[in-house]
Amino acid sequence: MKQRAEVRVEAAGRNGEVVVHVSGEIDMSTASLFRDRLTEVIQTNHNTVVVDLADVTFMDSTGLAVLLQAHQRFEASGGRLVVGRTSHAVARVLGVAGVKGRFGEPN
Repeated sequence: MKQRAEVRVEAAGRNGEVVVHVSGEIDMSTASLFRDRLTEVIQTNHNTVVVDLADVTFMDSTGLAVLLQAHQRFEASGGRLVVGRTSHAVARVLGVAGVKGRFGEPN
């Protein structure tokens, strides 16, 4: 059975940092939730956003596109988007796409 994606935003309190926790599957049917929550965070003008993907069980190219677009928007607004933790499934997608390390995530 498919695990629905959940996105939770948490103010970390350090230097205007916000943590976005994502769990479940990020694919074509759930990527809009992920994109919408990241867009909301961008609009709140936080300096740094840490995306925690440790509980993501699956991510396809749609989820990767959301992450790349959000990264570009944060940079354009003077902010910084960092992938703090990844699951094995997400690390594999980032590696295959050739973007591992682009978001400041651990290697």
